[in-house]
Amino acid sequence: MPQDDSLFPHLSVRRNLLYGRNGNAALSFEHVTSFLEISSLLDRDVRSLSRGQNQRVVIARALLSAPRLLLLDEPLTALDAKLKATILAQLRLLHGEFGVPMLYVTHDPAEAVEICGEVLTLEAGRLVSRGNPRELLR
Repeated sequence: MPQDDSLFPHLSVRRNLLYGRNGNAALSFEHVTSFLEISSLLDRDVRSLSRGQNQRVVIARALLSAPRLLLLDEPLTALDAKLKATILAQLRLLHGEFGVPMLYVTHDPAEAVEICGEVLTLEAGRLVSRGNPRELLR
């Protein structure tokens, strides 16, 4: 899931979600849209979505493609504090709800502590530390 907007502007929310859907996916369309609280947005034009709604639709589209791993590249960039808290809460529950492991890329230590079970710290592309987020990022 990229940090910038990756929805197709000429498609509705529903059509964006169905675009990359894996027909053999174990995840139900209804379950994903309900969990991410976007069921009421399905017939909307994506250009009319708020930033938070947009992010949740992007996450839903990624989930509906039946990934073996969800790579989240700074998904909360450019969101205000309230939206960050809302989406972070959903992301915390996502692995337990859908069983999809996540690799979460962030420069924000508070986000890492909030969502990650393990943190890998990189400098110049090299691994410099690995461990519990609270201990490592003190």
